Amino acid sequence: MGRTSIFIDEFKHKNPIPNASRIGNILVSGLIHGVDPATATLKAGDTRTLGLVVSNVSDLYSVPLLIHYNPAVIQVEEVRNVGFLSGSSVQEIAIVQRIDQQRGEVIVSATRQPNTPGVNGSGTLLGIVVRGVAPGSSTLQILQVNARDSQQRTIPLVSGEATIQVQ
Repeated sequence: MGRTSIFIDEFKHKNPIPNASRIGNILVSGLIHGVDPATATLKAGDTRTLGLVVSNVSDLYSVPLLIHYNPAVIQVEEVRNVGFLSGSSVQEIAIVQRIDQQRGEVIVSATRQPNTPGVNGSGTLLGIVVRGVAPGSSTLQILQVNARDSQQRTIPLVSGEATIQVQ
């Protein structure tokens, strides 16, 4: 039984990553369909929280991410839990982050507590706090997503990006 990759034009990715995969009668899908808002305008020195949004996930347990941006224009101050991964039980989640301001990279991992099921549905996964540094434009790109379910199986997610203008 072979795998069929499904691509959705409205949620294209720069890399050839499918929006869903089907093997027999099993369909696995999920999207990180970008940052909300997809475009933002800041003044140098101002901060704003952008939401990393997921759609149609099933049993999402942990999400390690690599985020890239132009450090001459913006800086990522921190990545926050905004509730979706906590689920209806509002449990605490672990967020480990390493922000490299010089390279413009953030490595972050958000994980639910051990021995708990993952979350299902759509919502804002994380809040990314961005500060304007100097006039210009920067994309905030989600370069790698290694999402896992509660059984540590890979969940295919397609990532997006936001454009931030600093005045």
